[in-house]
Amino acid sequence: MFLTEGPRLPPELEEIIFTLALRADMYEAHNLLPVAKRVFAWLNPIIYEVVVKDKDRCWPPNLSLNRLQRYGGFVRHLLLAYEFPEVPEYIALCPHVYDMGLWTGIPYTQEEQDELANLRLTRLSTNVPALFDKPLTPKMITLFSNITHLDITSQHDYIWEHRYLLFYFPALTHITLFTHQDHSLLAEVLEMKPDLKVIIWLLGRREGGEEGQFMWALEDDKPPLGDDRIVFLSLRHPFEKDWEEGARGNMDVWRFAEHEISKRAERRKKALDSALSDLTVA
Repeated sequence: MFLTEGPRLPPELEEIIFTLALRADMYEAHNLLPVAKRVFAWLNPIIYEVVVKDKDRCWPPNLSLNRLQRYGGFVRHLLLAYEFPEVPEYIALCPHVYDMGLWTGIPYTQEEQDELANLRLTRLSTNVPALFDKPLTPKMITLFSNITHLDITSQHDYIWEHRYLLFYFPALTHITLFTHQDHSLLAEVLEMKPDLKVIIWLLGRREGGEEGQFMWALEDDKPPLGDDRIVFLSLRHPFEKDWEEGARGNMDVWRFAEHEISKRAERRKKALDSALSDLTVA
């Protein structure tokens, strides 16, 4: 039941106000949607821009296949964080997704791969070995060719034993690695993908450090392997929260790493300017 009918402000202004209110706090949706039918129509597409389905929670709270049949076209960020029978249907009902998290952790079914291949993804967070469990179709190769941001969520040695798989991602500029392997292997990643701009080595969740979402896992400002593009990070919260924050345009590991890399470049520039100034004086 809607609370009011008939706008008191120009509809264009009213829509802006409600949109800003919702984007400021998505969890206020339950208070905003009942205001009026027009508000419901304005806000539902925004609510469905980000869809998360995990064992313990989902967003939007009333998420279902029936609702996705109506609103799936608005979804741009989709996270399916566990294996369930309807995974292919969820993907099929969200044809405009460009940011996908698929964390089933097991080899994907052929149906799941087929639906995934229909998307035009630029960001993918997944257990990469599971993607390559079956022979790649031309559509899957095309899917990989557009991806710029890749989270390899598997900690299995498989990804290091099959590093050549990274060649299937020619547009890749950002990569996150969840791994226990010796970080000297990063040198091989850089050799294989010299155009990478950001390489995140994500360590386990840790307490302490400075206030904020993230903390350095290093004790100084020297980048690993002497390469400014490599950032070692440790999250204070589950990675699912980080993924969702990034999907909503907030600080996530990508933005944080880019910020740190920019700070490194600025420090190097200042040091160089200072050295040149000293030479000029001398």
